[in-house]
Amino acid sequence: TLTLLPDSGNIISTSIYVRLKSNLSSNVYNETILISSNGAVGQSVFCIGNVFVPSIPTIDPPSIRVLSGFNYQVGTGPSLSQSFTISGVNLIDTLRLQLSSPYYEISTSPLSGYISGDNSLKILPTDSAISTTIYARLKSGLPVGMYDSSIITLSSLGAVSQQVLCNGTVTDISLISLQPNNVT
Repeated sequence: TLTLLPDSGNIISTSIYVRLKSNLSSNVYNETILISSNGAVGQSVFCIGNVFVPSIPTIDPPSIRVLSGFNYQVGTGPSLSQSFTISGVNLIDTLRLQLSSPYYEISTSPLSGYISGDNSLKILPTDSAISTTIYARLKSGLPVGMYDSSIITLSSLGAVSQQVLCNGTVTDISLISLQPNNVT
């Protein structure tokens, strides 16, 4: 109870502040504040408040966690693209896809817009959600070799990151030699 004492029968105009107290569980709270004095007509103020659990930003696991078979013959790259689907909810910031190596490229289109290296692909959520297809490929101009364990990391502020692993090879068919069988 909050009590105001009158001065010569009058209450000086006083602002009263109301707030929803802390440590309440998730719910809607209704409260009526009664204002009364002996001999006066009572008044009431109706208060309503809402305690809710904040939505947690979430990046769902990608539809495919390992992409293998990014292959091409030296001088003929890039490899064919492969795709995976990403989604997220309650995102409060851009979804960022970062490559761990300069050997792969990613895009939201299978035909163009590929980025690689230190660049990151940034996707803005719509109404705090994302659902889209990402295309990856082994970039052209690489020397003969294995390009395994390259990682695409998906991250957004407040969300647990997800990863996709990429494996591929650039070969040179001219280095393959056929040895005839020794015939006697």
